[in-house]
Amino acid sequence: MEMVNLDAWLRAGKTVVDQHIMVVQITDADYASKTFNRACPLPVAGVSKLIRAVALSGPKVIVVDLDTLHWTNDQRAAVLAEVDGARRKLGLAQAVQVAWAIGGAQGASGAEGDSGSLVLEKIDDPGYCFGVPAEIPDEYGVVRGYLPYVPRDRVPIPSLAIVASRLFEGKGCTGDVQPPVGDQLPPADLIDYSGGPERFLHLTAGTVLGTADTYPWQNSNPIQSKIAVIGGSFQEARDRYVTPHGYLNGLDILAHAVVSASLGGVPEPSRNKLLLSDVLVGMFLVTGSYFLHKYWFLAVSFVAIPFVALAASFLIFSSTGYFISYVPVVAAVFLHHLIEHAEEHWRMRRELHELRSKALPPPG
Repeated sequence: MEMVNLDAWLRAGKTVVDQHIMVVQITDADYASKTFNRACPLPVAGVSKLIRAVALSGPKVIVVDLDTLHWTNDQRAAVLAEVDGARRKLGLAQAVQVAWAIGGAQGASGAEGDSGSLVLEKIDDPGYCFGVPAEIPDEYGVVRGYLPYVPRDRVPIPSLAIVASRLFEGKGCTGDVQPPVGDQLPPADLIDYSGGPERFLHLTAGTVLGTADTYPWQNSNPIQSKIAVIGGSFQEARDRYVTPHGYLNGLDILAHAVVSASLGGVPEPSRNKLLLSDVLVGMFLVTGSYFLHKYWFLAVSFVAIPFVALAASFLIFSSTGYFISYVPVVAAVFLHHLIEHAEEHWRMRRELHELRSKALPPPG
């Protein structure tokens, strides 16, 4: 029940289109086009052409959320050279930053509370800006957060969301990340899913490829001075995950994670903290029941407590980012009173039966 409450807060809030992030997606139609030709992995030439087209749109940061494991350093260098050439063509003074996704496989988890490990792909040249994507499901199979970093040989590899946020702020690829303890994953930071996929404007790869070399597009387009997240939404990518907002594509999850990372990140609550908050609030509510008339407290229990508990939970989460769920406690209080009233009902029936048996005269 705590997770249901948390998911509600993660997707709460009205949809406001983000002004700093643009999603460029390779759709099923794009994947079937001559540029990509349904190749798996995506051809280097096609992805390079798309990155160049996005660079000609004048973004501040390009985030490549695609599989580029098979790329060589020369191929990456060639793409960065084209990106720089696009900058010069547009007359931009500031270089366009490029961040690359590095994939990994989830390792086995250890004891309870242990996040397990993540085996990352090999990085030929750590000089490029690499980051770990956001779509890492939790123990319930839901992507509620992103890892701030992943340890690799005791060296922290930052999250792609944090890398994108830092590049946009002009702080470089890496930040002041605490050294990892062994090879265990750190606690995840929660992702703000408010607005869902409608929070970001989406452009298809075909649209960008078809207009990037035109003067009107280069003069004014929705990608200018933003973070451009390039990824695949085509079916063969198999990049859809369960989130508090339903099934979302990996690039939409990453876009939400970038927003969350720019706000500093909110640690995901641990089981111990949830249990402790449940016990403390439960003790407070049960103790308070002894100071109110039972009929008044019954009304308060079923009306006021749920409203106050949920309102307090939402206000605390929206203002401080700290999550406390009162739903299990409220349910426990309801159950306590139902059992109490059931016991009182059966006690009164038994007493009434005894009184009637004493009042009846013995048979003549």
